[in-house]
Amino acid sequence: MDQTKIYDIAGSAGVSLATVSRVLNHPEKVKKATREKVLKIIKEKGYKPNANARGLASRKSTTVAIVVPTLTRASISEMIQGVEDSAKKYGYMIRLFVNDDSDNEADVWGNVIASSVDGILLMNDEMSEGVFELIQYTPVPVMFVNGVSRRKAFGS
Repeated sequence: MDQTKIYDIAGSAGVSLATVSRVLNHPEKVKKATREKVLKIIKEKGYKPNANARGLASRKSTTVAIVVPTLTRASISEMIQGVEDSAKKYGYMIRLFVNDDSDNEADVWGNVIASSVDGILLMNDEMSEGVFELIQYTPVPVMFVNGVSRRKAFGS
């Protein structure tokens, strides 16, 4: 079964794509009757905006990466659940990356960056020099969770 697209909503409502977009993003800018008509069709068709398309348009993915060394620690899974709960409240999704092989850190980090996330939570209590080097050239914010840096600051 194909997912309903914004084009389907616009066609069914007899409005432009821009109008459907405004109903979703800035409903106060759309006449009440038009807004109600579009929202009714959205509900009937079960339309869900495409997160990837939204990310391309806004240059934000509303996705945060979590990088962990393992999933076997109870503390890690509890922290992941807490992040997931908070992310949902703010309309974000999480992508989980397991970096359990120190010989493969550059590949894992490359996959994280290639996933076009808005930020990275690094949940690792032991960080190698290689990870520090990779983080220095990461184009998005990185937050250390459950870890302490032995360095005073990057570049020192």
